[in-house]
Amino acid sequence: MKNEEIKNEMSLEELKLGEVKVRGKIDRLEINEDKKQFNVVDYKLGGSKPTGNDLQDGLSFQLPLYMYAASQMIKARLGVEYEPANAFIY
Repeated sequence: MKNEEIKNEMSLEELKLGEVKVRGKIDRLEINEDKKQFNVVDYKLGGSKPTGNDLQDGLSFQLPLYMYAASQMIKARLGVEYEPANAFIY
């Protein structure tokens, strides 16, 4: 499966965490096949961006959740585990 196909399917899946179902759209997924790593990119068109403290304090969990979801979907599609490298907000 091509990386572009994986990226396009990121919004089609539903992730279940215990009894909670989560759906969303990862704006961009960058896969490094050589290092078996990936980056998650989220584009913010408006509103406030979470700070590093928000992430550390658990007040903003969108990017960590996207990283977890992406790792699970990549593993399901490719049968190989990729490690999250970075998450970016633009």
